[in-house]
Amino acid sequence: MYSTDSQATSLIRSGQTVLVVFSMAGCSPCVQMSPIIDRIAANYRGRCSVIRMSIDDTTLHRQLGINSVPTIVLFKGGANVWSHNGLASEAMLNRALSQHCWNESISKNY
Repeated sequence: MYSTDSQATSLIRSGQTVLVVFSMAGCSPCVQMSPIIDRIAANYRGRCSVIRMSIDDTTLHRQLGINSVPTIVLFKGGANVWSHNGLASEAMLNRALSQHCWNESISKNY
């Protein structure tokens, strides 16, 4: 499920730890990463929100200066604390998230 600009902005501003995955239709690396993102979302449920944003349907990527996909941005306390452009491995994402989500407790993923 893809999030809207307002959903993402609300979560980011709430101060929660939020992993935002920017992608677009027809992006082969985005498709390759989809099962990884699904596993990450399940593994970090309750500690970190994991949301997907289609740059075809939203504008948040422009505000953040994102020009390529996939791009993954991790926000904590409303600030960008980690980002990666291109295909990311599950191990890479786990390393980034383990540094920022270990003691978080939140209610849901979008």
